[in-house]
Amino acid sequence: TTEELDDGVVQLATFPPIERVDARTAPEGDDGSQVLLHVTERPRWTVGLGTRWGTDRGLEVLFDLSDSSLFGRGVNTNLRGIWGNENRRIALLTGLPPPPGRRLSLGLVLSYEEEDLERAFEFDPLVREERTRASLESGYALTESSTVRAYLRVTRTHVFEIEPFDPDFPLDETFDILTVGSQYIRDRLDDPFDPRSGYYFAADLSRSTELSEGEVDYLRSLLTGSLVLEPLAGWTWAQTLRIGVSDPMGGVLPPGRDARFYAGGRASIRGFPLDSVGPEDFLGNPVGGGGLFLLNEELRIPVWRMVRVAVFADGGNVWKSWSDAALELAVGLSLIHI
Repeated sequence: TTEELDDGVVQLATFPPIERVDARTAPEGDDGSQVLLHVTERPRWTVGLGTRWGTDRGLEVLFDLSDSSLFGRGVNTNLRGIWGNENRRIALLTGLPPPPGRRLSLGLVLSYEEEDLERAFEFDPLVREERTRASLESGYALTESSTVRAYLRVTRTHVFEIEPFDPDFPLDETFDILTVGSQYIRDRLDDPFDPRSGYYFAADLSRSTELSEGEVDYLRSLLTGSLVLEPLAGWTWAQTLRIGVSDPMGGVLPPGRDARFYAGGRASIRGFPLDSVGPEDFLGNPVGGGGLFLLNEELRIPVWRMVRVAVFADGGNVWKSWSDAALELAVGLSLIHI
């Protein structure tokens, strides 16, 4: 039937390795039709290279190497990295998307990241955090816009002083963490990169346990909601709310971004230095916390052709735990060109 043909074309066209599907039909016999499908694959082996500069991280080099159909079997493979003075990351992402008409997908992520943590004073010891991660993921599409995910992740976090402040008592800690988690995503945004309307919701819940000593055990949850509206023709009002809770289950949260929340910088509260909002150690260095609240409001106004002006207001905070939460929020306001 016509409906079955349309459904088959859509299933082929939405298969990630496929770029375009053209369908043609011609009458055949008394009551039959001849169907001709012309399927075009996406380009293989694309390369990306670029640079960016920010006041919080300085100059960074970005690179990306990807193949949309490794082995000719639809396996998505992506090697990407960021290399800068304070943050260096490389990751290999491999995914097996669901075949046309199916809903189950699989993925494997291997990554390494090292970051020099923010210091309150120049004479403070330089602390570096290294994270090595292997993650096995699976996803199931409930509908075209709703997906559930399950993941199993092993992370080694190494925090140490490059030049110890006290050679007799240097900071040098290593944690091997096993994480089991699940996530629900509903994405109704009209564009993943520059949305003009729609909404997005994600709920993530995970349980992490230390593999060796068994002294670390925490439960982490993060809720993210975004709403994009068009108050006037061509205008875009985007707002995002994030609430996070990381409970040490009676113990102490280990250091690192897998366990703790951080705020400040271009990805959270703009106008503040990276990770500068929230708890600090006795030297004034940010250490993150177990409670997170972030609210981002941004109004994009068209000026001329593709040029837009964005007015944004960000507010939020990080607390050691939600029991320490207060009404005091860090607020950033600004006007930028896009």
